[in-house]
Amino acid sequence: MSPSTIEIGTHLTTSRINRLLRPLRNKCISLATLSNSAATSAVSRTTYSKQSSNWDADGIQPLTGGLLHTSAGAKRLILDRSPADVFEFSRRIQAVCDAFRNIAHVAYGIRSTERIPSLAAMCSLVIGKNIPITSSDGPTINFDDIGTREDDVMEVVDGIYDSIPPHYRRFSIVSHALSVILRVCTHHHALVNILLDHCLSFGLVHESTRLLSIILSQALLAANPSFEPPITHPAHTTYLVDLHVKWVGANKQAFTPCGTQLFMTSAFCRVMNATLLQSVRPNCHILWTSKVLNRLVRMVESCDVDSFISIIHALVQNFWNVSGSSPDASPRERGNAHVVLLRDQLFEWMSSLFDIIFPQHDPTLRSPQKTLPNVCAIIDVLDDCRAAQLHCFRVSPADSQFDLPDIITVLATHIYVTSETSLDNADRLLGILDGASPVPTTFNKLMTYLCQLQMAQTFESFSGSFLSEIQVYSSALRSQKLFGLDASLWACALHHFETSIASSQTGNSALVSKYKRQLIDTVDAAERKCFGGGTLDSSPSVPVSAKSQRTKRMHRKRPSGHWEWEEMVGCWIRKTPVHKKRKVAEESPLNRLAPLRNIRAEAGDASGSTSIYMPSSSPHPTFSHSASSRSSESDSYTEDGSEYREDTDKENYPGGPVSVHGRSQSLRRRQSNFSSLLADAQVNRIVLHSKPQSKSRPPASVMPEKYILPPSSQQQRRVSRKKGKVSFRCLSPTLALPLEESATMLPSDDSLDLFAYATSSPARC
Repeated sequence: MSPSTIEIGTHLTTSRINRLLRPLRNKCISLATLSNSAATSAVSRTTYSKQSSNWDADGIQPLTGGLLHTSAGAKRLILDRSPADVFEFSRRIQAVCDAFRNIAHVAYGIRSTERIPSLAAMCSLVIGKNIPITSSDGPTINFDDIGTREDDVMEVVDGIYDSIPPHYRRFSIVSHALSVILRVCTHHHALVNILLDHCLSFGLVHESTRLLSIILSQALLAANPSFEPPITHPAHTTYLVDLHVKWVGANKQAFTPCGTQLFMTSAFCRVMNATLLQSVRPNCHILWTSKVLNRLVRMVESCDVDSFISIIHALVQNFWNVSGSSPDASPRERGNAHVVLLRDQLFEWMSSLFDIIFPQHDPTLRSPQKTLPNVCAIIDVLDDCRAAQLHCFRVSPADSQFDLPDIITVLATHIYVTSETSLDNADRLLGILDGASPVPTTFNKLMTYLCQLQMAQTFESFSGSFLSEIQVYSSALRSQKLFGLDASLWACALHHFETSIASSQTGNSALVSKYKRQLIDTVDAAERKCFGGGTLDSSPSVPVSAKSQRTKRMHRKRPSGHWEWEEMVGCWIRKTPVHKKRKVAEESPLNRLAPLRNIRAEAGDASGSTSIYMPSSSPHPTFSHSASSRSSESDSYTEDGSEYREDTDKENYPGGPVSVHGRSQSLRRRQSNFSSLLADAQVNRIVLHSKPQSKSRPPASVMPEKYILPPSSQQQRRVSRKKGKVSFRCLSPTLALPLEESATMLPSDDSLDLFAYATSSPARC
């Protein structure tokens, strides 16, 4: 048959499809009836040693009891049954497999070289998989129903194939034939293996993946949770490796036009991981720690790093299914033997992963045969470890050099420092490092690899490069306030320098002492930052916004005082008091002038007073200045010695002009003595009520004549105040106001002075 005819599909008519499917259905029914009769009879149990083991006694044999071994001459089945049963059973299995191979050969003719099928081809595969087999749609097959109503079923099948375009029928018929076999026949291990060989030979990726999932389920999952999985049998230590070799070996039979492979390791591991996650809780640790799985993982590690990462990811996800591995488990449950075995296995695989990714950042250690691993996939694994709290919970003693949280921390630190990741991945890594529980030996594995980078150098250049490499990691940790990890990093560096480097340098004692002293000082400084025992200047950094608008980064500013870490409250506290500067009180001028009025009102009548004229049209009072301050007429002082300026008063009064220079001028304190204060009290006193005068005598002024202001000057002052120009000048010595006017314009706050009237004052009666 020509390839063009196969591509067009004109040979797959409805009648020919019926002729191909009818023999297959009959042979499947024949095999199913024999399997059902054999299941009811007693079956002997196959053993491989004298030791008793927890195997299933319900008829499920070890995998070698049904494997088909291929040789140059012929094929034979090794079955644990009588010779007659073995022959009949193998004959019927072979008949079903031959019928399927005949359908695949008619449909494709040659090996399929299509790497990615089209959307229409995928739809045809799904249609063929779901074509009805019997008239009743149910999980169980009634064989009497198949024989009696076969014509009705074939009529429905013919209608479906008529609606499928001819060039897509080859996808549907092969998928339909495989569905018939899997629905009618028992999934015997030998039957599924032979079908897988046929699908691999024709390059049928979809059908091969479907059969591989069934084979791995039979091998990895036990029918009864109380029994061990069949794959853990001592006879199957290389079973997964052989199955993987057969899977990827199918690519050598033919090549695709674009040179890609049809059967890849990633597809094999994807199916295996999905099956492993279905393992039940009691015996899943036996499966993950088995030799057969460990051998496959080592082989995958050498050929496909990303597939190796996917297996590690599946193991981390399996921790959620194990009792004692969930985040809400108690410490006693976390320390049981099953969980410890899984943790040890995960630690071993993650250590191997670090051995792979670390040399990739150095050209001298990088292997050209290995591809770069997927960093995002590793971050996903580490993030799942954080979700399961595997990065902070320790099972082994603290002085142990091998524990799971250490390798998780080292991987996260190395990827954060050396890899260029997105902001989201960087935040995920910082979340892992922030919750880590470091010990002095956490970074031992990192120190070992840092020493390998400079093995061929002299001791002086090697030590300088060694410290420079550590400084890169330390700077990244300190920038994120991970002082505990930074202290652990330098402690590991000092321990590694003393045990591995300095011990081999017998002729460089001076340089060894120099670098050792430098490391000791660095360790002390890192521990002071970690535990809060720093010097007087050392204090935790606090974030403040940068003044520069060109960069949006956050700068760090150290507050004054000595800080220490308080374990009881879990925060930093000040050990020394804060030296606060006295804050200059910016009071309102109205608040500062009120005490002055009280002082002036309470001043005695010992000396001449200065009356202040208060017109009713002006709401702002005018105050006089003391004789001691007349030399500086532009300055005023409050009662506490603080200075305020005239412009400042105008700024606080409504209606006054706004001052621009008053705020920026510095305030200076007034130097006053007792005599000057007494003089101020005498001069600035206010006479509220004068003594009553007889009518015969003319009214005399309270103040001497030399202080009386001429009427023209008084009138000029009244006009200027009515215009809104408020002036706070010091009164001249010739200033005087009439008694009547001063007596009628009393300040509101002084009108309640009961001793202001002469008639009520005991001294004046």
